[in-house]
Amino acid sequence: MLCANCDLPTVGSSKYCQTHRAEARAAWKARIEDSNAERTAREVRHQEIITEMSHIAMLAYENAEPTPMVVYETEGLTDIPKEDGKSWYVSEGPCGFAWIVIKPATCSFARWCAKNNIGHAAYEGGWTIPSYVLVPGEGQSYERKRAAMWAAARVLTTHGIKARAVARMD
Repeated sequence: MLCANCDLPTVGSSKYCQTHRAEARAAWKARIEDSNAERTAREVRHQEIITEMSHIAMLAYENAEPTPMVVYETEGLTDIPKEDGKSWYVSEGPCGFAWIVIKPATCSFARWCAKNNIGHAAYEGGWTIPSYVLVPGEGQSYERKRAAMWAAARVLTTHGIKARAVARMD
């Protein structure tokens, strides 16, 4: 057989002659090195995004001002306060949960999060990053967690990653 690029005979099972086979192999190795360099740069970028998200989320968490509430004993299942019943002042407001959902879970950032054990698969599809991942040592305040996750989701969207924040009371 003749080389795909010239009229010299092919070498082994290759479709190229010895010279063109060496050129094709060198080009293939260069593509692999470029791919590895791109992957490393992407992983560094993803780590920087997580660091930025955590920083912004912690600031939002600390700066949030939850609405205090009073919890009191009631007469059965009514809203009527129990006579001589106890009451508690809760300065942090209601308890709750908050998280970020990244869709699709096949995007580069979500796959990197999965590889690095940051979050978990979302029940309704996508990838979830809970508030406790970005704000370690957080309390139970719904309003603080909600503010933190909304701020973190904005960081993702500014980097072109489709994400939304979700929160619910406990």
